Amino acid sequence: MILQSTISWPTRPPASFNFGDDKAIWVARLVGLPGDILEMKEGRLYSNGKLYPHQNLKHSYTVDTNMQLNKRKYEGFEYLESQPGKYVFHATREQISELKKNKAVDKITSNIMAPGVHEPTMFLNNRDNWGPIRVLRKGMRLPANTHNKEYYESTLKVHEGFEAEQSDTSFYMVQKDYYFLLGDNRHNALDSRYFGLIPYSSLVGVMQVD
Repeated sequence: MILQSTISWPTRPPASFNFGDDKAIWVARLVGLPGDILEMKEGRLYSNGKLYPHQNLKHSYTVDTNMQLNKRKYEGFEYLESQPGKYVFHATREQISELKKNKAVDKITSNIMAPGVHEPTMFLNNRDNWGPIRVLRKGMRLPANTHNKEYYESTLKVHEGFEAEQSDTSFYMVQKDYYFLLGDNRHNALDSRYFGLIPYSSLVGVMQVD
């Protein structure tokens, strides 16, 4: 099969997937395999206790300027001018380093969310700080506790029909293997932070990248 538990970090590719009854195909990077433990701290992803090595990522920044930026100079950058003298960039660290050299730039502020800030539309509550969580694996005995209810109940309800209020057992036996996907454009992506864990049956394939 395309996705095996032996896929190593550097070669874990972007994968395409669908969600529930949605006919759309989504693309995000496969970062969590069944059994992996994932955590995000201040926008940095950790897998099984180690910093995830993929570094060509974009985050959101607010850029304050003393004049309008030259559009030609930043052709290929992803940004918008929210109001005169204020821009929102979705940029890599290298792009931000280039921006800092521009004398028209007064201030650059990272839009990484602070720990404890709740984002109600998210499966994981906070896009930049969450976990640790374990990616569910088929046959895993999942104890019925508050932590697991918070992180897994919606996933199991959607994909396995599990109803916590109708269960009288102290654990649940997971029926499927799941995966965790993240967009490389961290602040402009719909991925497992919003959808939750993705079962193997929802994975469509992998994307070829140069």
